[in-house]
Amino acid sequence: MLTLGISAYYHDAAACLLSDGRIVGAAQEERFTRQKYDSALPVNAVRYCLEEAGATIADVDRLAFYEVPRHKRSRQEWQAARRTAGPEVRVTAQDTEARLRDGLQWTREIHFVDHHRAHAASAYYVSGFDDAAVLVCDAVGEWDTTTFWHGRGPELTRLGGVRFPASLGLFYSCLTSYLGYRPNSDEYKVMGLASYGKPTYEASLRALLEIDGGGFTMDTDVLDFISEPEGHRSNLAELLGVPARRPGQPVLPHHADIAASGQAVL
Repeated sequence: MLTLGISAYYHDAAACLLSDGRIVGAAQEERFTRQKYDSALPVNAVRYCLEEAGATIADVDRLAFYEVPRHKRSRQEWQAARRTAGPEVRVTAQDTEARLRDGLQWTREIHFVDHHRAHAASAYYVSGFDDAAVLVCDAVGEWDTTTFWHGRGPELTRLGGVRFPASLGLFYSCLTSYLGYRPNSDEYKVMGLASYGKPTYEASLRALLEIDGGGFTMDTDVLDFISEPEGHRSNLAELLGVPARRPGQPVLPHHADIAASGQAVL
């Protein structure tokens, strides 16, 4: 049985082809288009995977997509209705199925997989373990931002999770923006910058997160992932005692310290 998995329309579009559960080919679209983080339907990656298997799209038995569009749309609409500042939230999920069918010439069923289940599966099923605890920390899937799973044999059982707008991934993207880098893109730069600093702001940043028995909550008086495009309000600068760095400005020691502090909190 050939199963084709697709991710697309957000960032780093990719395809993976399985033959009876074994990986035949996998690739990101950017490798073929040379467009960093290419989010387009990965037609080149799909072509590569099919060529590796000596197959065509007609030979594929199942097509899977890495999120459930109607659930994503419900979250986007909820967010749009509550947004009080910044640009309008773009609802992107309504035409996903039509775009997949048209772009891949697919007429059969599409298996829409919960985004965090897709993350958990990508880690567990290639881990070599047949009994494992699985933790997924993300910006946001459909609604989930952090989930806990138990993998045993072929089964992945969801144990619990944290929902949007509380998000460790968005917290880190917020710091990425605060340090003058592009969120959902340049987080790796913040990770690198952290190695040059000391966690002198750790206590201030840690106060924004509260751990509870089933996950965590966030101080929404400072962190606002619904209405603020950069994920924070102006009082974050008051909390840290230093203004946000703008793109192009010098990177100073206290910027490295903020990066190190964010890393320590996570």
